[in-house]
Parts: sequence; structure tokens; C-alpha cells
Amino acid sequence: MTASKTWNPNDDWGATLALAVAEYSEDVDFQILPEGFRVGLSEFPEGLFFGYGYPQERRFSGSGKLHYRGFEAHRLMLELSASRIEADDFFLRANFDQTTFAPLGDKQRFTGDGNFLEEGAPERTILSAVVQDEISIGSWLTVTLGGRFDDYSDIGANFSPRVAAVARAAGHHSFKAQYAEAFRPPSFLELFSRGLLFTGDSDLEPETVRTFELAHIYNTGPTVLRTTLFHSDLKNSIGRGTGGFVNGQQQRLRGVEFDGARKLGRFFSTEGAVSFVDTDDDETGAGFPDVASWTANLSLRATPWPNHSYAVEYRYLGKRERRTDDDRGDLRDEHVIDLSARVDRLFRTGFGLRLGIRNVFGADVLAPAPGGTYSGDYPRPGREFWGSLRYEF
Repeated sequence: MTASKTWNPNDDWGATLALAVAEYSEDVDFQILPEGFRVGLSEFPEGLFFGYGYPQERRFSGSGKLHYRGFEAHRLMLELSASRIEADDFFLRANFDQTTFAPLGDKQRFTGDGNFLEEGAPERTILSAVVQDEISIGSWLTVTLGGRFDDYSDIGANFSPRVAAVARAAGHHSFKAQYAEAFRPPSFLELFSRGLLFTGDSDLEPETVRTFELAHIYNTGPTVLRTTLFHSDLKNSIGRGTGGFVNGQQQRLRGVEFDGARKLGRFFSTEGAVSFVDTDDDETGAGFPDVASWTANLSLRATPWPNHSYAVEYRYLGKRERRTDDDRGDLRDEHVIDLSARVDRLFRTGFGLRLGIRNVFGADVLAPAPGGTYSGDYPRPGREFWGSLRYEF
């Protein structure tokens, strides 16, 4: 649940205050070994299962953003935010004894010393600040300087800078260059888990990434075409090693993306993108496992009446190669079509309605499972119907 309020008292000042409360739950089972598998004299007719659950993970957050446009060539922004994340009632579930591998019949829940997380550990407070200055140099150049500071109660602090420049050339052409840094802190599972499949490490370092981008934009108004070259260096990536979660060596990815949008008369528009990425891992000497080199999307949107929008979207995910030590075949490419509808100011009120169907034709979609866990990977939901209702004051 989110509530926000924006104030614009004059042309120079603007402010937004937002409060949010979210609750997240997860319940996952892994079929580690197939039906009929034997461990010594013990047989598992339904296979060997291991799972865990997060019945309650709550996040409380608040933020305030301030804009100032009173200077002739500067647009200033300051944002402060605070978040609190708590998790409880988590549990481990298995149909075997974690120490002896003796079968237990039906799946059983384990808490306390038998749990998959150290009880009492999962909580986190995050304090963040973002500053940005957008500087106009004449009519042809805009430079943006910014940075984000995050302080995690369990991980420590990190500063991520960002520098960007946009140059407007003759005609409908412009060019953009950007350098940015970001980081991802370890999750509770990566820090505090314990057990057969996952072993956390409270000394894990956050993942960090440095990204360089160069782009050309062609914009006539009805038509926008963009070509972007990018290169990213990743450090301390978190993955599963032989003894649990570990920080990896440096990784790199580079690629190109083509995207565009076009208005088709008064009521229709289309947009799409195609991207190619090449990856390299210093530790394995190969590309990233389970990452597609090619991805694409294409959408058609109709707005036949004010406050009404209807869309169909096609998404493509290319073939994904396994780890070098995984003898399963590559993950095949996927084709998915979604439908959505949006109506704002429903019945001339502040209500907004959104409805949709994900994966209209029920295509087989798989999320990769780590080697040695679920040999058939994780099937994602087929056709899904969703909806949301919101109110703006």
C-alpha cells in the first residue's frame, strides 16, 4: 500500500512525500532428487524434497523529494528516504532428516535450530540520500551530476555517483554519454541461510557495477529511434559456490540495444526494442550462465478515448546456456504475449482500474534451477489474470 502527495506552490519549487507499507511472502519447494531415489536402504517414492517459506516479510518506507528550478541554468533535486525490513515466521520444509538423510514420509516443517535461517537475524534499516544537479550549457548541452548514498544497518554504507551529458546536434539528432555506479546488498538468504542447499556468509560483500553508455537518439516527435552501446564491470557478484554463497571475481558485459517508438495516427502507438549482450566471467573464462544473448519486445497501444489505454505486448527471450559444469541442455528461447487495459478517472472519480492477462497463450516459461537441485528447472505460471484498483486524491 502506497500513499503520496505532491506540492507545486510555484514555478520554482516542488515537493513529494510518500509512505509505503508492503508485505511479501514466499513458499518454495525444490525436488532435489527424482521419484524412487534411494539413499542406502532408504527409498523416497516421491523424490527428495527441500523447501522454505517466508510467510511474512514486511517493508515500511517513507521518502521526501524536493525540486528547485529557481536558478537560470540549474535544476536541483534532493531526495531523502528511510526503510525498515523485517522477516519472521520463516521455516524450512523437507521430507528427510538433514543430518542422516533418513526419510520422514510427508514433508515436515523445521524451526529453531533446524531452520534455514538464523532466527532473529533478518532485519534491516536503510537510510538513503540522492542529490542531483541538471546543468544547461547553452541550448545544445545538458550535463547531469548526481550521487546516491545508502547506509544499511547490517552491511554498511555505499556511495554511487552518476555523470551524464546530452548534446543536441543539427536536425533531429542528439548524443548521450553516461557513467554510473550501483550496488546490491546481499539478501537475508545469502547472509544467514544454513542447510543442505544454501549456506549463507555474513561476511559477504555487496555486488557493485560500473556502467558506461554511449547513445544516439533520432527524434522527430512522432518517431523516436535510439541506439545504445554499453559496457559494465561487475565486482563481488554473489553466487553459489561449493561451500555456500560466495563473492565471485570480476565480470563484464557489453552490448548494444536498438529501441524505438512511433505514433500511428491519433489513437495508436507502437514501441519496441532489440538487444544483444556478450558476457565474460574471469573465474570461469566463459559467459554468464542462464543469461540470454538476445532479447526483444514489441507493443501496440490504443487510446480510443481519454483516460483509456489498451495494449498488447510481445516478449522474446533467447536461448540461455548452462554453467560449464552443468550437463543439462541449454534453456530454449521463449515467446510470450500479454494483454492489458487501463482506465483512469473511473466514473469521473479519482479511481483508476488496471486489468490484464499475462502469457495469454500459456507458453512454457522456465526459470533456471541451480545444478543438482531441480533437473526440470522451475516452471513459471502459465496464463495469469491480474488487476489493480487505486485512488488518487
